[in-house]
Formats: sequence, structure tokens, C-alpha cells
Amino acid sequence: MPAPQQPTPSGRVTVVGHSSGGIMLRLFLDDQPFEGRRWNGRARVDTLVMLGSPHTALKATPLRQRVARQLPGCPFAPAAYRNSSGDAHDRGDGLVPVSSALLEGSESVVLEGVAHGGAFGPRWYGTPEVVERWWPVVAAPAGAAAPQ
Repeated sequence: MPAPQQPTPSGRVTVVGHSSGGIMLRLFLDDQPFEGRRWNGRARVDTLVMLGSPHTALKATPLRQRVARQLPGCPFAPAAYRNSSGDAHDRGDGLVPVSSALLEGSESVVLEGVAHGGAFGPRWYGTPEVVERWWPVVAAPAGAAAPQ
């Protein structure tokens, strides 16, 4: 039998987006219309976690360019590298360079040895021991020091 769900203190939820899912969640949180609909997810969400989300890229898709224009920074918080940062030797998770994943104004955690997905390495953001490294930062009270 599953454990009963407990309401959060704020009555809102934490949402987690991996890769482009983080970009899509930024649109969901915005109170401006997107494709004819106003989602205003910010009213239901207290924390947005983005794992390996490519916020900037030299060859960004039209959707990512639109998100960057409409939602600059964080108002609420190999070859692929060449497409994102222009530097094939940039540090990152095998697909998204660190410089592209860090969103101005957000609390950032850089996890060494973590791959974007299974094709890039054995441990990705959803691997249990990796979740144990980033989840405490999400669960910590605002302003608390992040564990290393």
C-alpha cells in the first residue's frame, strides 16, 4: 500500500525537469500566455529543479530562444557543447555544458561525475546516489547552506 500523501507547508509542489523539461517548466511557471494559454504554474509550484537544462546555446532552437527572451535569468530561480557554448572542451554532463546549465539568479549545484543520461555515462541525475546529492539542496530551508 502506498504511503499517504502529505500536503506541503505551502500547499504547493516541487517540480523537476531534466534537460529540455526544465525549459518547458520555466514556460509553465510564467504568467504570460504561451501558445494561446496562460499556465501560471507559479501559483501551484514552490520550487523548480532543473537538471542538465540547456538555458543558453549558440544554435538554440526557436523555442529555447523564445524562453531566453521572455524569461531571462531566474525570476522565480563534445559536439553538443560546441552548439551550446562554442567550446568542445567545456565542462559538463556530456551533452549540456555547465555554462549553459547555470541560470542567472538561481541557486546552482554542479555535480562532478554526473552524466546527462545513460548514453553519456553510468550515473545520471536520476540515479539514486546522485539524487541523494542534489535533493538535500532542494529540501533545505531557504538560505540554508548547501551540502557538498
